[in-house]
Amino acid sequence: ALEETMLKLASFKPQEITNCLWACAALRYHPGEEILIALLTETRRKLWSFTAQNVSNSLWALATLDCNPGKDLLTAFFRQTMHVLPGFGPQNLSNTLWACATWGYNPGQDVL
Repeated sequence: ALEETMLKLASFKPQEITNCLWACAALRYHPGEEILIALLTETRRKLWSFTAQNVSNSLWALATLDCNPGKDLLTAFFRQTMHVLPGFGPQNLSNTLWACATWGYNPGQDVL
């Protein structure tokens, strides 16, 4: 299934990217570096259209998989977070802050 995902990844919407990350994390299945890099690359391309749930679930999934996406992508995630922050509910906020705590990442005063 993940091999087929790789073939169709460019056509995925943000929710579908997030679902792939979430499913791997929920199953405690590390898909391997190649697939994670592909998912993160597609995330970067489409991050501008991620909703509050897409952002928080992706961050939760990456932290659960022990995959730190790096400072540049985290900065981009939190730029998008600021755009969708009005749509954040308690679960979105807790998932996002838990991921930050897991990585020891401070997203800055604007987010906190």
